[in-house]
Amino acid sequence: MREKEVYLLDEPTANLDPIMASYVRRMMSGIVKRKVFLYSSHNLYEARDLGNKVILINEGRLVAFANIDSLRPRQYSVAVKVLAEGADEEKRVKEVMKG
Repeated sequence: MREKEVYLLDEPTANLDPIMASYVRRMMSGIVKRKVFLYSSHNLYEARDLGNKVILINEGRLVAFANIDSLRPRQYSVAVKVLAEGADEEKRVKEVMKG
């Protein structure tokens, strides 16, 4: 990446495989210490690793400018649909899912 004073990246790790996403994050983490870095993301965990301030925009309007540590991601649940043949298969899958 060329040396600039300000960087603006829109979801730079979206749709990347894990190896390339890790490479991009490492590259960005070196830059954010020296330059102004504006980075859009839906991934608050990734943003928290890279920066200390966050701007939240909803429907084109600024709704927050804050320290990133003051924000908490919304809780979500994960559902798994199991397609198993027979009661024994379903029981085995449930045991594996319990850990």
